[in-house]
Amino acid sequence: MEKKKRLKNQLQSFPEVYQSIKHFHKNNKLIESFHQFLFDKKEANISKSKSNILKFSGFGKDPKIISSFQSKLNNWKIIDLRNLSQLIQLKKIGSKKDIISRIIQFLSNPQEKYLKSKSRKSIQQFWNKNENKENESTNHKKRKSKSINHNSRTKTIFNMISSCDLDKLTVRDILNRLSIEFPNISEKRGYVDQLIIKALKVIAQK
Repeated sequence: MEKKKRLKNQLQSFPEVYQSIKHFHKNNKLIESFHQFLFDKKEANISKSKSNILKFSGFGKDPKIISSFQSKLNNWKIIDLRNLSQLIQLKKIGSKKDIISRIIQFLSNPQEKYLKSKSRKSIQQFWNKNENKENESTNHKKRKSKSINHNSRTKTIFNMISSCDLDKLTVRDILNRLSIEFPNISEKRGYVDQLIIKALKVIAQK
């Protein structure tokens, strides 16, 4: 749960922010300055800078750290602050103080509620789509597992009946031997009966 929360807080988890940063080619200096702002260092490669930025998940709410980041932004020109706001999908209107406040609020703990309304809608659609995919994947795995178990039980019963004296073999014998490979099988007596009947029909046709 904690890991998923951290992933959701990464800048790349917000679709509009991801697209904005990933495909930003207008001004490499803005990417370099943003990277320097977040990590106190520059990357020689712009792609690496973007990758690092997209994995950023917030600098926390420690007052000293926040104050340090605010001081850094105070040295930025207002045009650059507006460009940064646009890059990370924040409103870029208002005074320099207002813009810095929004940037700090978002980057201290990235959440969709701080983004522009259009971006928030896209993010919700993104996560709903991902959750639906996860559910579909889980259901598919369950169906596949159920199918494999069914086939294994059928094969085991078929082999057991084929190799035994049918006059002496009882359903209880089959259940006892099946329980070794398939725990709780004794709770599915009706299901086992159907498999036995199916196996007997196949053997009778041979």
